[in-house]
Amino acid sequence: MDVGFPSLEESHIAIVGLGLMGGSFALALRQAGLGRKLIGIDLDEGARTQAAPYFDVVAADLEPIRQAHLVVLAAPVRAILRLLQGIERYAAPGAILLDFGSTKRAILEAMRRLPEHLQPIGGHPLCGREQSGFAAATPDLFRGARFVLIPLARTSPQALDFVEALLRRLEMTPLIMSAEEHDQLLAVTSHLPYLLAACLMQVALENEKMQERLFQVAASGFRDTSRLAASHPRMMLDILMTNREPVLEALRSFQQALSLLQTRLEEGQEAALEGWMEAIRQQRRRLNL
Repeated sequence: MDVGFPSLEESHIAIVGLGLMGGSFALALRQAGLGRKLIGIDLDEGARTQAAPYFDVVAADLEPIRQAHLVVLAAPVRAILRLLQGIERYAAPGAILLDFGSTKRAILEAMRRLPEHLQPIGGHPLCGREQSGFAAATPDLFRGARFVLIPLARTSPQALDFVEALLRRLEMTPLIMSAEEHDQLLAVTSHLPYLLAACLMQVALENEKMQERLFQVAASGFRDTSRLAASHPRMMLDILMTNREPVLEALRSFQQALSLLQTRLEEGQEAALEGWMEAIRQQRRRLNL
């Protein structure tokens, strides 16, 4: 079947991976009335059972994606890399392959090796929750979010236009950048914050005698800064292992900043501490996040 680009309402869309991200994407498509046929793929029987009411087809293998104009790979990074090995045996000629992976360089390298009859586009929705699985899915997850797109040199303008139009209909903002830039930026804004939250939790849990009292007095500051530590380890391990150098660079920068802060505190440099805190406060306020 030679796949063209029908209207968003008439398109056939396959989602491989029916967890939080894939499930939320399906719910958002249903809510927006997009996709004449939705195809869900997942190895987990429980996920397929939960997702079945929202899909026209659910399956445990890739065979049904032959019907799809757009195939969304909504899985952890290394699972996406495995899916890309041989997906050309199933995807129809001209089909768009869009991934949701949290790191991009390895995925884009794998996409460049795909046959020319496919239209791969790297992608990453900049949103999420600490919960996982289809049960945590919500149609509002993507609303208002930015969505990084990384087209290949061979990606047709028509394929990119189709994906950008779909994202805008789901109230997302497409953001084009390179895989290298994405991975460097996300190392600072996402991957490092997870590691810091995990370390904070480790410090809080080190003294068992203090734990009960500690969590009695923990308020919004601790809750907000430790929130990312609840992220799924499998997903985060994939991210760290496929983005090691940018994450290590971010860690080294953080260690330098922490070392300077420790020195100022040890030496009682009150003026320097206050100046640093005020400068950081002003910069954070200007971001308006």
